[in-house]
Amino acid sequence: MKQLEYLRDQLLDLCRQSRRVRWATAASGMAIALLLVLAGIFAIDWTFRKTEDLSVRLTVLAGGVAALGWAFTRFAQPWLKQREEPMEMALRVQRHAGIDSDLIAALQFETPAATDWGSPHLTTALIENVSSRQRQVDLKGVVRREQLVKRLKMLGAVAAVWLVVGLLIPGYVGVFFNRLLLGAQQYPTLTQIKSIVINGRNVDLSSRVDSKIRIAYGRAVKFEVQATGPAVAGGRIEMAGNKGGQSAVISLEPAAAATSVPPVADAVAAFKGQYPRLLEDARCQIYLGDAWTEPLNLTIIPSPTVEVEPEVVPPLYARSNTPELLTFPRGTRQFSVIEGSEVRLNVSSDRPLKSVTLKSGPITIPFVLNSAATTRSPLTPNEQIWSPKLANTPLAAIIEPLRYSIDVVDGEDQTLERPLEGYIRIEPDLAPRIVAATKTPFILPGARPSTYYGVSDDHAVGRIWFTWEVQRGDAVVGVGAVGNALATGGLQQKPGVPETAVQPPDADTLNAAQNAVQNAAQNTIELYKLAETDAPEPVLEGTYAIDLKTVGLKRGDTLKVTFHATDYRGKNPGKSTDSDPLVFQVTDEQGIMASLLEGDQKSARELELFIKQLLGLGDSP
Repeated sequence: MKQLEYLRDQLLDLCRQSRRVRWATAASGMAIALLLVLAGIFAIDWTFRKTEDLSVRLTVLAGGVAALGWAFTRFAQPWLKQREEPMEMALRVQRHAGIDSDLIAALQFETPAATDWGSPHLTTALIENVSSRQRQVDLKGVVRREQLVKRLKMLGAVAAVWLVVGLLIPGYVGVFFNRLLLGAQQYPTLTQIKSIVINGRNVDLSSRVDSKIRIAYGRAVKFEVQATGPAVAGGRIEMAGNKGGQSAVISLEPAAAATSVPPVADAVAAFKGQYPRLLEDARCQIYLGDAWTEPLNLTIIPSPTVEVEPEVVPPLYARSNTPELLTFPRGTRQFSVIEGSEVRLNVSSDRPLKSVTLKSGPITIPFVLNSAATTRSPLTPNEQIWSPKLANTPLAAIIEPLRYSIDVVDGEDQTLERPLEGYIRIEPDLAPRIVAATKTPFILPGARPSTYYGVSDDHAVGRIWFTWEVQRGDAVVGVGAVGNALATGGLQQKPGVPETAVQPPDADTLNAAQNAVQNAAQNTIELYKLAETDAPEPVLEGTYAIDLKTVGLKRGDTLKVTFHATDYRGKNPGKSTDSDPLVFQVTDEQGIMASLLEGDQKSARELELFIKQLLGLGDSP
């Protein structure tokens, strides 16, 4: 063990103490500078509290940072540059203790490099002399702490001032540090703005990031403000367009009518204001009482561009002459469909949508996203198509004209400025058309006259039949199914007559009605009826030979044959049409010959007239 080991340890400990004092002195100086700079920024920010331009606040912060940099250079850097060495500390001990230079010499002679220095006897004697006195050296006060103590006192005073300010006006101090971090909070005022809603969207008053409000082009801007504090009559909103095209001052009016009841402390008051039509990006600032907000950015976004592309599925019976799926050009909102058709009003938009709804009177029909829609445009393969839910809705089977409107909500919660309106008409499904003809109107009592019939309909023929009646003199002796007033009218209640006033028919009337019904069934011949498994046909024609042997005709009777047709309309009842009656005169062979002779004579006269017209010969005037 070296003789001066104790002294060396003491010197190293003094070096560590000196280093800690230096660091503490530099840190306390910077802490004082930081608190003073914050106080200055606080005062400047309070002075310019109504200037919400962020550049002003950034300029003040830059000045504060520059002041801190100067304080570091002036009060901290000199203390951090110093270094502690044992020999330097030994010199400080010599000066502090007032001893000669034997201390430095002894320390140097005890190093390995000093073995060749001078006389070994003198070196040993010097080291032993210093070693005997090393524990008697007073080391207190070697490390100077006066500057550190002075700075700590100043730091305590400044910190105490901040503590008092924080206790007296904690709200102001909290807002200051929020604004120091570029927050959007305002210093406390008598009037406190609690919430701002613009077009249904809440504005975050504590953040700058959410200060941009997206407004659909051309829409009104509706402001809703809630505040607490002393009662105020109203406020204002200052708006300025970014391009200078729009500038206005909007009044904020109380949302509810004023009453004579004194306001309750901290009661929330609501105010409303509206700008009629926003056409460009703008900035607005709200003033209410002694409170104000930072400028809010209003950004224009275009309204959703929505188009309707109808698809129509005609009823099954109407598909014989129409496609199974009818598509209308995109944008068509007024069109006609066959009664009973299924209508799909597919909606496409230029942006993602949250919801699509259709309204028709009290009925609301929701839409769903249809990823398998067939109306997707090849130019926009990523386009979203929305289709209505058809189950249990009028669109599943249109039976009457339908007026509708469609509205959407996009990802920005924007709706159409005006819902899309349309009208679905019902195409007139006319009754079937029927014709009937025969070769000759004169027949024998037991003949089989051939008749021709033809029926056409817009979509499908459901039934064809004919009825006949025999007239003998002025009496009708055989009646078909059509026009039998006795069978139907004899039991009907007349309009306006009470039910108790209707007298039941007598026995003769009932017998006559029963016979008429039986005759109607016997005098009706079915020619065609559409079966469920048959394909609908819009046009049908044919011939039918009427067997008159069982009718019991006599010479002089008149036979009237009427053909009837009913169209097919699925589950709905069809409409019927009657042909002009075919009138047959019952005669004998002489009558047939006379009719033929009359026909030949008529043909001869027509032929003679035709020849004269060709030859230019005519009767003299």
